[in-house]
Amino acid sequence: MKRNAGGESGYLAYMLRLRRVVRDGQPVWQASVESPHTGESHAFASLEALYAFLVAATRASTTGDVSESGTQAPRAEEGRVDAI
Repeated sequence: MKRNAGGESGYLAYMLRLRRVVRDGQPVWQASVESPHTGESHAFASLEALYAFLVAATRASTTGDVSESGTQAPRAEEGRVDAI
């Protein structure tokens, strides 16, 4: 499906959750985002992984590459986690 998931305005919305945890004795930030439109959520082991996801989502929005559900189809798999 090719269309702008955010409508003609190119709008993307995510609810962001940040959580600081200790990994290997060091504090790190983990993140998750959830689409208020679809309820789809993604979890990330680092802020860098979150940023990669957002870059991919905005690139997909620019090119109009969306999944069948109408949500962006980012390809930022590295650093993603199933649950935080």
